[in-house]
Amino acid sequence: MLPLHYNSNMDMLPTLTFRRANLSDADALRTLWPHLTPTEAHARLQRRGVWIVLGFWGSALVCGGELTRCGRRLEIANVVVLPGWRRRGVGAALVDHLCAVAQRWRVPSVQLTVEEANAAALALYARCGFEICGALAVTPSNRLLVMERSL
Repeated sequence: MLPLHYNSNMDMLPTLTFRRANLSDADALRTLWPHLTPTEAHARLQRRGVWIVLGFWGSALVCGGELTRCGRRLEIANVVVLPGWRRRGVGAALVDHLCAVAQRWRVPSVQLTVEEANAAALALYARCGFEICGALAVTPSNRLLVMERSL
């Protein structure tokens, strides 16, 4: 797959390039998800049913996320925008790109889960067309909301 270039007339949003992660991107994964060991990063890049997308501005890594096949549906997971790039439209561009990839797989919708207390993420996903369709209780004080977007 060729990289997707996302350009906008908005002054705040840089030109982003998205591409699927490959085996040489273990360090990039560890930048996005610092809890991963080198072995875990390599294993994640080799998992079946997972499509990891990295977003770059020039050569700088700015974001990443995953599409995971769960039976007959796809789920967006592990969306991360690095701190210096937040609130600039990068997250929305990444989510829209992940949805475009999912659409090519000819699924009717894509889902994600988000912590109920994560107001910024909830607002982002709502702006990207996701609607709450359920909830999961992790603990009595922590719930995950299930959100879905039709494609």
